[in-house]
Formats: sequence, structure tokens, C-alpha cells
Amino acid sequence: MEEVIKVWPASIEPLAIRIGCVLLSSFFLCSANVHAQQVEGCPWLNRATAAGVLGGDVRLTVTHPEKDQIEQINGAPADATCEFKLLIGTPGTILRIAVHTLQDHKKDFGAYLALCGSSGHRLFGVGNEAIACVVQNDQGEVTQQVIARVRERAFLFTWSMPKPKPGSSEKDLQTIRDKVQNMTEQIAGSLF
Repeated sequence: MEEVIKVWPASIEPLAIRIGCVLLSSFFLCSANVHAQQVEGCPWLNRATAAGVLGGDVRLTVTHPEKDQIEQINGAPADATCEFKLLIGTPGTILRIAVHTLQDHKKDFGAYLALCGSSGHRLFGVGNEAIACVVQNDQGEVTQQVIARVRERAFLFTWSMPKPKPGSSEKDLQTIRDKVQNMTEQIAGSLF
């Protein structure tokens, strides 16, 4: 016959069971909370790079099209869209990347290029072909825009920012153009 050896008095046993249940429940709740807080990253540009370029912390939103709600440009669905919004600093500063798989790039890509209109200039070193342009709206907001193609995928890169401050130098504008070039090269490289 076996003898049972108790480690603690019988009056403490229910308390020990309750404490064990509470600890186990806490573990599962914490694990679920950590899983819920995980945020999807952008496949083409990481958050740290975007924050460095925009000059502060950013909020990243990644969207994928639903079958019944596909974001389209000239009939081509977006594979995904990443939007980095500057949280502190210059309000209204947003960096956006939308990647679309083309059905027939020879036929479809021209419609993308038309988004820059006649103001577009060829951009070298970014994918198979690319153009860049600057678009300004009625409120003075400026958007640096690059439209490029890597194989059968088109991507639209936009960097929207408030109207430049009076006295902005050509050096400031060149710095922005250089950042746009570097980021779009990185995006194109990730699509190869």
C-alpha cells in the first residue's frame, strides 16, 4: 500500500490550487494579448527606414484588398498597400507604397505612367522603368510620386507633405529627391 506524503497542510491545498489556476489563466491571457498586438510589417520598406526618412515615429498601416473591395488602378488589383504616417512633427506627412501585379505589363503600364502626366521625368536605377514627378494640390500640399515597374509588378510610391516653407533651398529639395531615389531603389530591389 502506498503512503501519501503531503507537502502542505490540507487547509492550504485549495488555496494553492486557486493560485495555480490564476497564474495559468494569466499566462494564457498575456499570450493572447501579445499575439493580438503583433503588427504586420510592410513587405517592401521597414518601419525604421520610413521613420528615419520622415524624421520621427511613424504609424504603419498595411492593407490587402478583399475580393469584393479591390483597390484598383486601371483594373489592376493591389497586392498590398503600406502607409507610413508621421506621428509627431510635420502634420500630414505620409509615405505610401502600393504594389500591383499587372496582367499584361506592355499594355497596362502606360496607364500608370499617365498618372504623372507631362511633368514626369525618367528615373534611372529603379526597376525596369520608372518616372518621377511632383504633384501639388490646391492647399499647397506637395506629393513626390514615383511610378515604376519591376517585371510584371507596378508600384506607386507617394510621399505627401505640407507646402514647403518659404525660403526652402534647392539643397533641401535635392535632399528630398535623393531620399525618394534611395527608397524607390530599395522597393524595386525587394520586388526583384
